[in-house]
Amino acid sequence: GELMRLRSSLAKYPEQPTDRSSETGFLIHDAIRGGHIKVVDFLAEKYPKRFITPLPPMNITCVHIAAEYGRAELLQHLIVRHRLRPCAKDATGLTPLHFSTTTGRWDCFWLLLPHYKDQSKRSEIIASAAHAAVSYNHMDFFDQYIARFGKECITAKTPYGSPLSHELLGSRNLVTARKLVNGYKVDLTAKNNRGETALLFMARIATETNIPLWDFIADILREFNPQFDYRLHLIPDHDGNTLQDLMVSAGQCSLFTSITSCNNTF
Repeated sequence: GELMRLRSSLAKYPEQPTDRSSETGFLIHDAIRGGHIKVVDFLAEKYPKRFITPLPPMNITCVHIAAEYGRAELLQHLIVRHRLRPCAKDATGLTPLHFSTTTGRWDCFWLLLPHYKDQSKRSEIIASAAHAAVSYNHMDFFDQYIARFGKECITAKTPYGSPLSHELLGSRNLVTARKLVNGYKVDLTAKNNRGETALLFMARIATETNIPLWDFIADILREFNPQFDYRLHLIPDHDGNTLQDLMVSAGQCSLFTSITSCNNTF
């Protein structure tokens, strides 16, 4: 029925659309999101050029969409039958494998991983997936992932130089933080390319944006500062700024004082 309705609605379109190519691209992606294999096959036959062309402006491919929406059967179908590239990059350099990790579609992740043969790129992808699992609080997958690929994923940085602890910005979950620090011994003093620890990184983002991070930063301090010799708030970045400096300059004096009076950690 879905295919018949589609045939009817497309009857007015030319065989090789030009001015409606973007609309056709969205139509193809919608069929993939819905997991309609027969519809996808029909569109691939009717619009072969549009089917293999990434959709602007982000250059998203059909494989990206299938991975993002967890359509594992359709994903395999696109790669095997339609010979679409499983490692294609969008405009920001992200592959379908990245898309599968950020949405927690781990069945698609395992399906895609064998297609990444370049060892350096594969290592980069593996590290990125571990980071994504933490950022999105997919800790069950993270456990399986570390068991399979080893604890080097814990110390690996992203291509942008961010250590695993910095993914707490996305997580904002104290349970996840406890598992990382207490269970996997993740180092909260590890720095990114700007010399920022995870707390300094979150403090800068909180200062520059409206993301509500200060309470979470305070929770991390209360929980873990004793384990790091009461120095998490004193570690400077490359410019000499400490967490204590940023909290005071951002008007978080009352929060700063509450941590001091409750835990005497400063």
